[in-house]
Amino acid sequence: MNWNDNLLTGIEIIDREHRGIVDLINRVAPNLASMGNERMRDCEPLCEQLMAYATSHFKTEEDLMARYNVDSRVLSHHRESHSGFVEKVKDLAGRMAGGRGVTGSEFLSFLAGWLLSHILGEDQTMARQIRAIDSGLSPERAYREAGGYRTSPSESALTHVFIGLYTQMIRKDED
Repeated sequence: MNWNDNLLTGIEIIDREHRGIVDLINRVAPNLASMGNERMRDCEPLCEQLMAYATSHFKTEEDLMARYNVDSRVLSHHRESHSGFVEKVKDLAGRMAGGRGVTGSEFLSFLAGWLLSHILGEDQTMARQIRAIDSGLSPERAYREAGGYRTSPSESALTHVFIGLYTQMIRKDED
């Protein structure tokens, strides 16, 4: 994954943690992409790292939203999304450990897709609201004016990220 400014939320700790998970995925991506069902049992350390990330990072985000008193709909949506990630990783880890039909590329697709969608959608929404509250708006008004209901990534952000990924792949092929 190509880290770029579209992935920034403007919240230093969140951006630093996001960069860390992107770096982790980039480190394991070549091995994951080439693994078939038979070798997936070797991914236990990755699953442990993902769960440690989830525990730490999700707590950071939820504590930050609570501290800023972000609209409860945003916090609730975030918690559901976080819970879904944890459950999916546990499911994939269990299926991998049992050799039950999960390839490395499928696992990698889930990670990249979830991460991009979460950062570009839900985390950007959270950041807009925190900035709006920080500027003096009430949580309710910040929800309305900062688009708290827009938890899907914008077309523009997705386009820039995918162009970056495409460019990165072309450069690797040229090397």
